[in-house]
Amino acid sequence: MSGTTESPRATLDPLTLDEKFTLLADSQRRTLLLVLGRVGEPVSIGGLGERLLAREDPASATDSAALDELELRLHHVHVPKLAQRDVLEYDPESGIVSRGPRFDRIYSWLVSHDER
Repeated sequence: MSGTTESPRATLDPLTLDEKFTLLADSQRRTLLLVLGRVGEPVSIGGLGERLLAREDPASATDSAALDELELRLHHVHVPKLAQRDVLEYDPESGIVSRGPRFDRIYSWLVSHDER
């Protein structure tokens, strides 16, 4: 053994164009990535939900029912889908979401194609 280890980024194949399109097909997943890219540090599902709701629909940002619904979608659908492809890392027990090994590449690709 040489004593060096490869970083997780070095061992992952790049996402294919089809994989990128699948992951970015949903507007909430795109917004989630944009928000996490700006936050830059691990964040709770609740904190992520608040930021997403404020960005997507400022009028309902204080609506607890809308926030609860969004947090459920984040926890059960969007975050696991992105974590499965190593774009995000997610600890369901603590509810903490952070950037995964593939985050930077898909984020930079998304930002370069975002029409907002």
